[in-house]
Order: sequence, then C-alpha cells, then structure tokens
Amino acid sequence: MHRIPDAERHRIEAAVHAAEAKTRAEFVLVIARRADPYFFPTTIAATSIALLLPGALWYAGLAYEFPHLYAVQLVAFVVLFFLFRLPAVVRHLVPREVRTARARRLARELFYRLGMHRTRERSGVLLFVSLGERYVEIIADDAVDKAVPPETWQNIVASFTTTVRSRGAVAGFLTALQSLGDALGGVLPRRPDDRNELPDRLIEL
Repeated sequence: MHRIPDAERHRIEAAVHAAEAKTRAEFVLVIARRADPYFFPTTIAATSIALLLPGALWYAGLAYEFPHLYAVQLVAFVVLFFLFRLPAVVRHLVPREVRTARARRLARELFYRLGMHRTRERSGVLLFVSLGERYVEIIADDAVDKAVPPETWQNIVASFTTTVRSRGAVAGFLTALQSLGDALGGVLPRRPDDRNELPDRLIEL
C-alpha cells in the first residue's frame, strides 16, 4: 500500500476537526494494508502442493531420480510460499468469511488498543478500512451508538462503503466524516469544555 499523500492527510485531518467542531464525539481513522498476513493458511497450501508434486511427477513418468524430485519440491515450495503471499492470490486462496472475520477482529482490537473506550463521555467513533480484505466498518462507543437511530447508522455505513469502493478510502473518510458530523451535531452537540482526547491524524497500518 502506498502511503496517503500529505495533502490528502491534511484534508482528512481538517475534516476530522470540522466534524468534531459540531459534536462531542471523537473520531479516529485507520487504514490498513491488510488485517492479517495469513501466514498459516498460505504456508499450509504451499507445503501441501510441494509435498504432492514429486509423487505426481513420478507417476506421470516425468522424473524418477530422488535428487531431481527433491529439487523440484524445494523450488516449488519456495516459489509458492512467496506467490501465495501476494494480496491478489490471498483473496482467492483464503475464504472471504475468514478474511472478513480477521478484519472485523482487527477493527475491534484497535478500538480498545487506541483507548477509544476510555473517553470521558464514551463518545469514541472508529472509521476503519482494510484494503486487502476490502472491508469497511464504523465502530461507535455507547453514547454515540445510543444517540443515533439504527437506520441512520446503516445509511452512513452504506455510503461509507460505497464511496470507498468506488472512489477510494480518502473520499470515503471525507464523506463519512461529513455525514457523522451532521448526524451527531444535533444529538451530541459539542460543549464549551470539550477537549480533544484522541488523535485526529489518519493512522496507517
């Protein structure tokens, strides 16, 4: 994943400031190249093929000598090990359900790792994008979740997801922040004594 250009990062930070100027909710944005390296499933796949290949070559009459078979097995494992690590291959090798579960788990881990559950008014909101899994999620703490009707959340998440997939993560973040600021400004308006408790910068993993 190429890093987000500085100009785009500044636009995102300005959008966070604008949204937080309307509400006491605290927004944190995270974009990950992928949620998991998938080392175990890709290694198992490469190992399985490498183990079966010498027998297939011997049965087909293409190779009989042990040194040749061993060399083919070793080369096959090394090539497949690195090939199966490519994001495009992982998407076909690892089931979608597994990739979605890993992305969902990372989003929740980050919510707690970043201390978003410890804001003074339980008003943390995480906007999460994992590019490798093509996964998008918004996680809100109790005060925010209770203040916004479910259908409003569904519309915001749907718009966020659609924009990320059609126009990219930066556009998705900007659209979601605008929508969240407008939606939360009426139900959780900013107070004069509000202080910034969470980072406004985009976090890249």
